[in-house]
Amino acid sequence: MREQPENSSNRRDRVRRAYNLHLVDGFDVGPSGMPQLDPVEVAPERLRAFTSCPRCTDPKAGVHFFLDDYRFEGTWSDPVRYVPMLSRFACALTPDFSCYLDMPEPMQRWNVYRGRAVGRMWQDAGLRVVPTLTWGEPNTYAFAFEGVPQGSAVALSTVGLMDCAEGIELFKNGAAEAARRLRPSAVLAYGRRCDFDAGGARVVWYESDMQARFEQLRKTKQRETKEER
Repeated sequence: MREQPENSSNRRDRVRRAYNLHLVDGFDVGPSGMPQLDPVEVAPERLRAFTSCPRCTDPKAGVHFFLDDYRFEGTWSDPVRYVPMLSRFACALTPDFSCYLDMPEPMQRWNVYRGRAVGRMWQDAGLRVVPTLTWGEPNTYAFAFEGVPQGSAVALSTVGLMDCAEGIELFKNGAAEAARRLRPSAVLAYGRRCDFDAGGARVVWYESDMQARFEQLRKTKQRETKEER
């Protein structure tokens, strides 16, 4: 029996699903097509990594994606799948798809778009979603803050940026530009602390998973030393 050729309607549907166009239909979008997020007011007691969440419930924690991209790529390929899991937490940050400095600008823009699109879908599904801000050099500011409403809580991370002067400058400049453009009500900051211009917004710091592990090791070492004495 001869295989029937795939009709054009099925092909179009497969293409639309490959790029999640079926999910962003009807979204409010900006002039460039960037999905627009709704403002949110939340500052959870702690942040938990997405990879630690499948088998737990923590209504006082937010879920973060400050991880290697491959660990949460599934949120783009099948974002609906994670709604029940994320609903067990106080809020979810939007996926932090990377804007590495050596990426071509179209790829950086695509990664910002993906984070906004997934966040918009999750908001429409009833989740409390905090926009995650990520940027590169100043040329990325034109799209890095698109789709984020003014006056909302936002999230950002210092992970990987505090070990060199260039990274610190990159972070501080971008954070100040975000504050100027977005006037956030609160900034959920994850990672090693540093002073930055938040435009008067309340800054809530959360230690990184690595910081927490080091602190636990330090306390364990101190306890063992006392016991030896």
